Amino acid sequence: MHVLYEVTRQFASTLELEAVLGKVLETTVRAVAADAGSIFQLDQAGYVTRSILARGDVPARVGRPIVDAVMSDGLAGWVFRQRAAALIADTRQDVR
Repeated sequence: MHVLYEVTRQFASTLELEAVLGKVLETTVRAVAADAGSIFQLDQAGYVTRSILARGDVPARVGRPIVDAVMSDGLAGWVFRQRAAALIADTRQDVR
């Protein structure tokens, strides 16, 4: 319930969508004790046009290589290519 409250509070804090999504992503990553999280906006060809990364202190110059790696070898890329949702119990055990 606390996570839902925090997400709602974040939406009310600013009208800047990218800032809100970044805060919501960070809150969610903490709530589920994940190591990292990502939100990608793709164009119709599958190119990532915007990304929000929650990976500790990732500098901007490192961000693009992470996005490219996730889209080519990671779960987000698999979901895009398969056009299917995926529920992974333990991402450390998933080969994508």
